[in-house]
Amino acid sequence: ILLLIDSRRGPSEEDFLIIHWAEAQNRKLLIIFTKIDKLTSSEKMHLLAETTASLGDCIAFSIQDKEARYKLISAIQKRISL
Repeated sequence: ILLLIDSRRGPSEEDFLIIHWAEAQNRKLLIIFTKIDKLTSSEKMHLLAETTASLGDCIAFSIQDKEARYKLISAIQKRISL
């Protein structure tokens, strides 16, 4: 399951419901924070530190960042092959 969350808004109540459902169903979940380029460096660090601590592994993604694309593809491939 790929869960896309707008980084400017953070996880919603519905996002947490999906996360808890996926955990209860033993589903593989990848949380992707989109539009990460819209945040300042300190906002990015805070968001990722906060969410990684509470939600686990997350990917920060921006369509403008080529490296982020490769990280996302790699993370998806790892989850598919598990």
